[in-house]
Amino acid sequence: MDEELEKTELERKERREKHLKAVGLIEDLIQGTLFKHTADTIAKPDFAMYSAGARVITKLTSPSYLPQTGSFLGKLAQVFGINTRKNGNPPAIAMDPDTHLGRCWAFPGSQGQLTIQLSRTINATDFTIEHVDQQVAIDLRSAPKNIEVYGFIHEPTDSVEDDLEEYNRFLLGRFEFDPKEHPIQTFSAISERQVKYVQLRVLSNHGHPDFTCIYRFRVHGKLNEED
Repeated sequence: MDEELEKTELERKERREKHLKAVGLIEDLIQGTLFKHTADTIAKPDFAMYSAGARVITKLTSPSYLPQTGSFLGKLAQVFGINTRKNGNPPAIAMDPDTHLGRCWAFPGSQGQLTIQLSRTINATDFTIEHVDQQVAIDLRSAPKNIEVYGFIHEPTDSVEDDLEEYNRFLLGRFEFDPKEHPIQTFSAISERQVKYVQLRVLSNHGHPDFTCIYRFRVHGKLNEED
């Protein structure tokens, strides 16, 4: 009798362990699905979004990279039906929520800049850099690495580099982006400053010799009371 009870209890314990294991697997699956669908949920307005009214200041933005037809980026563009042979993907691509593989703004080399007129005058608080997830990325070397962000109150001019104070250019942030940690990373501003124009400066990438890709750059902040 004792042996039967012991056997029954053992079977019950095994069933409970299997049940808990199955529940754990289901929870992992749910968490993975939730992560996939909520990874982009930053819950902060993006004042650098092109569709919301932000615009590229072309004269202070690096030229787009022109991929060769036989290069990886060129082949990828052909697969997705993107015509890059004349001008390359425009900088505004980096201000768009669509960040599918290959849909990025690339500039030549490892150093470049993107200057944006924000959709509203804000007190900048955070910046978000996005790259394609490493699970689908073929080469992460083109991701930006060392980054600086500058702000302007008034519209910058061609000679903005000559006198920073005269043109109200000031450092808003300096940080390092590692796409292996997470494809979407948000960094805090050094201090909250009123800005209407923002310049993203990439000082280095993760080792690609030909180009650097910006999938998306976002600017977060608080609306100016007078705007």
